[in-house]
Amino acid sequence: MTYFITTADINPGNSLQKAVKEMAGKIDHRTNSDPDQFEKDLNEQVRILNEHHPRCTPVRVSNSRRDSLVKDSDFSFFLHAGNWYLHIYFHAIKGEAKL
Repeated sequence: MTYFITTADINPGNSLQKAVKEMAGKIDHRTNSDPDQFEKDLNEQVRILNEHHPRCTPVRVSNSRRDSLVKDSDFSFFLHAGNWYLHIYFHAIKGEAKL
């Protein structure tokens, strides 16, 4: 499945939030991604960033992306720390998207 990826967030307030936003900005917008593998990779990347920024409030990934399913093929993740959040939404598309 090919996904179009959109993100929404509140402006980051510390170095960890900025690092997470930068990491999310590097997600390939034309990725063929298995949602379960992506979730595993995302959790690992966030864990590493949390360790590199121990003085910041840890960023947490929503515990169940299935709670935010819009349709069977779409999925999303909600990352948050205090009042800051980042929402990553994957919309399944057929064929090739021209951006």
